[in-house]
Amino acid sequence: MVQRLTMEDGTRQQRDWHMRRVGAHRYEATANDMAETAAGEARGRVFHWRWTLVEAGNPLLDVTMEQWMYLMANGAMLNRTIVSKLGITLAEVTEQFERVP
Repeated sequence: MVQRLTMEDGTRQQRDWHMRRVGAHRYEATANDMAETAAGEARGRVFHWRWTLVEAGNPLLDVTMEQWMYLMANGAMLNRTIVSKLGITLAEVTEQFERVP
């Protein structure tokens, strides 16, 4: 999966995900800006995983991303992300994605 991001300052970034199923409800993924491997679990309409986002050249800026994704009845996906460093919450983001026909 390719994720194209546009930051608030207008800079653009591309995250190249490589995902694989490793068990009945378990998933792993790697990406070009991720430390090691993300671990996730899917149950029904809920997917949860944790991964570390790395800042190239400055490991002091690496943060942990914990995401909860909920598939809604109308087909939209609600994503709740908690960004933390050393166990301290730095940001919380909630966003909704809808498929455009």
